[in-house]
Amino acid sequence: MTKLLAAFLRQHPTACAEDHQCGVVAEDVMAAFVAIARRPRRLDRAFSINLRELKVCGAEVYGYDEESQADLESVDLDGACLKGADLEFANMCGAGLDGANLEGAILDGVNLAVAKLRGANLKDAHLSRVNLSSADLTDATGLEVESLLAGDFNLHTKFPPEIMQDERMKKRLSE
Repeated sequence: MTKLLAAFLRQHPTACAEDHQCGVVAEDVMAAFVAIARRPRRLDRAFSINLRELKVCGAEVYGYDEESQADLESVDLDGACLKGADLEFANMCGAGLDGANLEGAILDGVNLAVAKLRGANLKDAHLSRVNLSSADLTDATGLEVESLLAGDFNLHTKFPPEIMQDERMKKRLSE
């Protein structure tokens, strides 16, 4: 069923324009994305879910705690537009988000460990309690040191050079 929903999403254009000037996402597209994010944890871990270039601005797949979290582990969302999406507490461990637009997204409590966010737009994203351990944020834009300090990261997390120059980041990484 997950493969079918992913194929549906890849074949249905959405109202989000190339320049990320977002419009209304069709209900069936949003429902398919939410169904994938809320699927039961089962044997479908054996295949990769390809949702490259998906545009679901304003998606709401948040959880209230770790038990109700959306599961987007290892999902390929490279180039996706998730502008303003509420992904609170989602498990996005190992997700591909290279070049994704996460502007204004609510990522509080999200597990982005080992995720690839190279060149992602994180302007005004909420990053409180986010797990960025070993994540790759090379060339990511819109990052603010204050937000990053409210989350978890380690020596293997890759940040843009301007972030690494901040004394507070240097201090945190040396602890």
